[in-house]
Amino acid sequence: MHKVNHKSVETCWKEITPIGKKTDKILDPAAAIYEHASKFYDRSMYGQITIEEINFYYQALAGCNTVLEIGSGTGRLSLPLLKKGISLYGIDASPAMLRVLVTKLLDRHKNRFILSSALDTPYPAEDGSFDAIIIPFSSFSSIHGDAWDAIENNSVLKEFHRLLSSQGRVLINNRQLESVPKSKVTGDRYLLETRPHFNGDRENIQENVYYCYNFSPSHLLPNQVICTREIQFMEIESRRVVETHEYSVPCWSPEDYALLASDAGFILEKSIPTPQFHYMPTVTHILRKA
Repeated sequence: MHKVNHKSVETCWKEITPIGKKTDKILDPAAAIYEHASKFYDRSMYGQITIEEINFYYQALAGCNTVLEIGSGTGRLSLPLLKKGISLYGIDASPAMLRVLVTKLLDRHKNRFILSSALDTPYPAEDGSFDAIIIPFSSFSSIHGDAWDAIENNSVLKEFHRLLSSQGRVLINNRQLESVPKSKVTGDRYLLETRPHFNGDRENIQENVYYCYNFSPSHLLPNQVICTREIQFMEIESRRVVETHEYSVPCWSPEDYALLASDAGFILEKSIPTPQFHYMPTVTHILRKA
């Protein structure tokens, strides 16, 4: 848990683990996969960004004095927004991803990104420190991997409410376009997709993604669906699995976000289809302080 500091955001950020410092500590289950994926992330489809996505965030953040990005990674979105003059700060739970990011940052921006889990509340900043918080690339459910207390208590959104100024907004990008059909919530594990990757160490790596849906009711969402994801990295030629990660995440639908927002003191202002952001269609939910 961080101590809430009554200082400027920049001063608070400087006092937390700098991203240039060597550390092997993984701060949450969902971040563990990126210790391997960081080696090829920027060359993969995950590391790509479209001009439509950059312009969407740039326009949405117009007039904001300070912005917090959750899950900055290797800077896929952070770097274009900084280049456009957005006063952006960021956190990420993966040391490996942030070590890649630090090599790309200008010196004046290197104290703006820290190693920290989004689940580690309160954040090291005082009330009303930010005008907007963005969670791009469908990361909001992922940061809740196996975080049952945070899911039940809606603690991350409640912390966002504290951090935001009076007219502050949260932008959450999500690939869950609608509720998971009940026909899929069977508890059966199945192969969702297979993706080849180029890795600097192993050129022929295949990523296998398995899903399994189950109901996991919470006090807010009696029909909440949880997806257990198993991600394998496998050598294509030998078929040898070199790494496996498994964690469970909530599958929140647009209707669920309205309830989560209200519980944390927000209004779900609108949900905007953003089909050109990634390799699959997404929707971006905009929450405003009530």
